[in-house]
Order: sequence, then structure tokens, then C-alpha cells
Amino acid sequence: MFRDVIYQNIPKRERTLYHGLTADWLVAITQSIQRSDEYAAVIANHYLNAGSKLYASDWYYKAGLRSKKQVAMRDGRAYMQQAMQLLPEDQLAKRWLVLLEIDEITGILGDIQARSRADQQLLELANQLGDDNKIARARYRQAFFFNSQGDYQSELAAHEQALAAARRANNRQIEAMTAGLKVVCLTLLGDMHAARESAQLAEQYARELGDEVTLAKVLGNVFTYYQVEDISRAVQVIEESIEILDRLDQYNLKAMSMINLGYIYTQSGLFQRGVETFQRSLEIAETIENPRLVAYNQLNMGLAYYRLGDHESAFENLEKARSGLEEIHDTFAGATCKTYLLSLIH
Repeated sequence: MFRDVIYQNIPKRERTLYHGLTADWLVAITQSIQRSDEYAAVIANHYLNAGSKLYASDWYYKAGLRSKKQVAMRDGRAYMQQAMQLLPEDQLAKRWLVLLEIDEITGILGDIQARSRADQQLLELANQLGDDNKIARARYRQAFFFNSQGDYQSELAAHEQALAAARRANNRQIEAMTAGLKVVCLTLLGDMHAARESAQLAEQYARELGDEVTLAKVLGNVFTYYQVEDISRAVQVIEESIEILDRLDQYNLKAMSMINLGYIYTQSGLFQRGVETFQRSLEIAETIENPRLVAYNQLNMGLAYYRLGDHESAFENLEKARSGLEEIHDTFAGATCKTYLLSLIH
């Protein structure tokens, strides 16, 4: 209280100066001990109170990245939104970087409308910048969103646009990731010949790149084709993906790959192993506050329990999944869940 009284009695002009000096001092001190990320939000607040909006935006962005890394997604989104609000409209490149993070975080948090808006804004920014690399990435993010909503024709169109832009930019990373995600779409559409070609291309490019995160993402997607055509190969690629993601602390992707592995176990008659895998994935999904992955784990766990003959646990998990899927407006998975529930009731 005494501190607040003293602060209020300092003239506003002097307060602004002191905030700026404090921010500069914190940057110097924390960088010297390599701990500036820990104090990013504090530094950002001082720069904001000093009237240095660009500096404040940069440090809120850093605070958002740190929160995201620590899987504090709601804090991460708040910091990123603050960073975006402080950026002038003409700062297109910086706005792109911040919006890319907002897009990913809102997707993880299951905010469908915000994610859809961010996707469109990313595409508009990419076009304004005239950068095929960014256009390819924006189209890839759109395709990912359409996939989550079960809109496979729109997804397929977005994939083709992403691939065209990636090839114009000679960006093999985005081409590999897009070709990998396209495998999921083609498999669900039943075009197995095209799915096989896309899977082979995606895996070839990903391995040539030598980037482990890209490879893990690709393997987690091409698995969809192999689980239909070659179950042993499916197990190999998804286990390799999980091993990479575990080593790199990529929790969101790891949880997703574990769902795929659990599904293989369930389809192969290894129901208890399926349940155990879904439970581990669910723990991660709940920790990182990803409602979509929480619901998908509950959905698949419900199926595994049903196959085990534990109808009480099956019903409990399917009911939780139904509620969660309704909240995130996932109509495709929601319809699947209701089908399972009807089978259980009858």
C-alpha cells in the first residue's frame, strides 16, 4: 500500500522515464545471466508503461513463446494478443510472426472461431507480403483446420494451393509437411493410390531435410495410410514419431501420435494396451489444456473399454467425449461418438 501511494505521487512524466530505465536495466541484467525470457512479461510491462510500444510488443511476444513452451497456453495467448495489439498495421512481418503463434495456440485451446479468423488473417498477411513461403504456410494451416472439422474437399483444395506455393518458393519443409497431412485427407476420401504416392514423397523429403520435428509430424500423418494398408509399418512409423517427440518435449504432437498408437492397439485386439496408451496421452492433453485431444482420447478410450467388455467405463468416457466434442464444434468426431454410444445402449 505504501509503495502504491509513493508511486501515485510521482509525476506521470517521471514515472514514464523510470519505467523505461527499469526496463533497460532489467534487459541488461537478465541477458547477462541468460535469464531474460523468465522476466519477459515484467520487461514488457515496464516498456509499455514507458510508452515504448514496439519494445513492449517484442517482449510480450517473448513472454508468449515462453508460456507456450511451458504449456501455459492461456497465458501464451494473452501475451501474444497483447503483442499484436501494440504492433502498428505497417509492421507486416512482425504481425505475421505473432499471428502464427496465436493461430497455433488458439487451435490447441480448441477456440474454433478464433482459429478460423487467424487462418484467414494469416493468408491475407502472406498475400500482402507477397511471400510464397508464408502463403504456403498459411494454406497448410488452413488445411489443418479443415481436417479437424472433417471438411475434406476444402482441405484437399488448401493442400494443392499450399504445395503450389511451397514449390514456387522451393520450400521442401512445408512441401513435406503438406504432403504428409494430405495423406490423411486422401486416405479418408478412399483414394489409396494417391495417398501412397503422397506418403512416399512426404517421408522422402522429411528424411532428406534432417529436421526431426518435420519428420515426426510427417510420420504422424503418413501413419494413416499405413494403418489401412500395412499395420506393421504403421506401428513402426508412429513409434518413431513418438520417440522423436518425447526427446524434443513436443507434448502436443506426442499426445496426438499416442492416440494413433492406441488406436492401432485397439484395432489389433490389444484393448488393454490401447486403454493404457490413451490414458497416458490424456494426461498430456489435460496438462497442455488441449480440449480436442482430451475429447479424442476419451472417444477412443471409450471404444477400447467397449471392446474389453467394460461397458460402464466405455459409457463414462464416451459421454465425456460427446460433451467435449460439442464444445469445440467437432461435428465429424461427434457423430462417431454418438454412433458408439448408440451401439453401447442397444
